[in-house]
Amino acid sequence: MCKKMPTIFNFNAVRRATRVEILKALFVILVISLVLIPIIYYINKSFHKCEGPFGDTVHLNLNDHPNYEKLYHGKCIKEYHGEEDHKFPFIARFVYLNETRKSIFCSGSMISETLIVTAAHCLHGMENNNIEIHLGGSAEVNFNDTLVITKEHFNIILHPKYDDIKMVNDIALVKIKHIIRPTKTINRICIPLQDSAVPTNLTLPEWAEENTVEHPKIQEMFLSGVDLLNCSQSFYNLLEFKAWKKINPALSLNNLPIEDKPYNLTVNYIPITINQFCAGEKTRKRGNSGMPGSFRSSSNGPYTIYGVLSYGTNENHEMPTVFTKIYEYRHWILCNA
Repeated sequence: MCKKMPTIFNFNAVRRATRVEILKALFVILVISLVLIPIIYYINKSFHKCEGPFGDTVHLNLNDHPNYEKLYHGKCIKEYHGEEDHKFPFIARFVYLNETRKSIFCSGSMISETLIVTAAHCLHGMENNNIEIHLGGSAEVNFNDTLVITKEHFNIILHPKYDDIKMVNDIALVKIKHIIRPTKTINRICIPLQDSAVPTNLTLPEWAEENTVEHPKIQEMFLSGVDLLNCSQSFYNLLEFKAWKKINPALSLNNLPIEDKPYNLTVNYIPITINQFCAGEKTRKRGNSGMPGSFRSSSNGPYTIYGVLSYGTNENHEMPTVFTKIYEYRHWILCNA
C-alpha cells in the first residue's frame, strides 16, 4: 500500500494568509485615506475659502482661484479719453442717515461689479446703523447719474483680523447683492495683478471743502511715498511728544530737549507693518478714510488701487498717511468676491 506523500506547502493556508494580508493592507489604505482626505480638504479649503493656517499672504497663483475671472476679468476702465468730468467713477460714498440730515462719513472703491473695498474702521460697529452707498463720480465738478444702494441690498465683510486699537488689517469689503452695470460715471478701478513696489507718486482723490451729499465735489491730490522706517519714526515722535506734553505743556514738537528726556517716559508705540505703506500727509477732510491710494502710468491710462486710506493724524502736524496695502489681502478679497 502506497503512503501519501506529505504536502510541503499548505496552499489553503497560504490563500487564507494572503487574504488576511490583503484585507490588512486594504484596511491600512482605508485608514490612511480617511486621515488624508480631510487634511487635503481643509488645505484646499484654506486656499479657496479663506480658512486654515495660511493667512492672507499665501503665495497663491491668482489665475488658479475660482473667483479670478470675476475680479480680474479686465472690466476696469483701461483708458481715459479726456473725460475729466468723470475721472473717478469708481469712488463710493458711504452716507450716514439720521433723523435730520445725511452726511458722508467714509469712502471706498468699486473693484468689481459686486464689490467695494474700504477701511474696516469705517464700517466697524455700523452694521445696525442706517447707511447708504452712493456711486457715480467726477473730478472737480458735481456728481451726476448717482446710484444709491440701500442697506438691505449689501453685506458688510470686515477683515477677521482687524484690530481697532493697533489699526492693523484695516480693510473691509461691501458685497452688493446685485450686479452693477458699468456706465460712463460708474465703473471699477483696476487692482494689482502681481506684487510690485508701491509707486513713489500716488494719486489720492479727496473731497473738496464744499462737499455735501447733495452736491459732492472731489479733487485730486498727489502724494509722495514715505519709507516705513521714517513713517514709523514720525508716529513715534508724535506719541513721544504727547507724553512729554503732559509733563511740560509749553513744549512743541520741534523743541523736544533730547538730552533731558526722562528715561521712565512710556510711549505705547505700534510700528507700521509690511501690510501697510505710507505716503504724503494726512488729508483732514471728513469722509476721506477708505479712499484709494492709486496710480496711473500715463495721462489716459487706467487707475490701479494700491492701498486703502487707513489713518494719519487729525492734529496740525505734518504726518504721513498710512494705507492698507491691497495686494497683501488678495487671497481674502478673491475668496469674498
